[in-house]
Amino acid sequence: MAEKTDLRVIKTKKALVETMMESLGKKRFEDITVQDLCDKAMVRRATFYTHFADKYELLGYSVRSQYVKFPSYAQFETASNTEDIYRYLVKDAVDFLADNLAIFRSVVNSQATQIILNTIRNEMEQDFLPLIEESMRANDIHGLSPQFIFNFYLHGIFGSFLWWMREDYPLTKEELVLQIQSMLHIR
Repeated sequence: MAEKTDLRVIKTKKALVETMMESLGKKRFEDITVQDLCDKAMVRRATFYTHFADKYELLGYSVRSQYVKFPSYAQFETASNTEDIYRYLVKDAVDFLADNLAIFRSVVNSQATQIILNTIRNEMEQDFLPLIEESMRANDIHGLSPQFIFNFYLHGIFGSFLWWMREDYPLTKEELVLQIQSMLHIR
């Protein structure tokens, strides 16, 4: 039986996530303080620390709460064709990044970029590594490291998006998605 979560906890976490995402659109991550987050979310500092060890843990939770909303993510458990899911996941990820350019720029321009990227990678690895391992088993793929595959795809997509942004959008968003999908041999 699934554990029920108190509605107050859900509301508190939701407010903190929304505040973190909004703050990232306006400030560099290192300039965001726990007190600022608490004040804007109308949450006591003690309550914040009941749920999160620090702003990095909140960032990880915020990242996860965003990508689990992707329509393609919801299909992982029931889909029979993982190639289609990965294709749509690439589209969802690029759409999310493009729709949240201010947040993405904040992360890229932060002095804490590597820490932030590691936090994002660790959060996503928890969810996607088991899916990659299952896909490898189902397709009888041996000799490749699931961790290598995960990092290759994650950094490839992130690097492609970073190039796209730094080069002042030389491709449309749709062309970028198609380019990434082609590189991943997902048609």
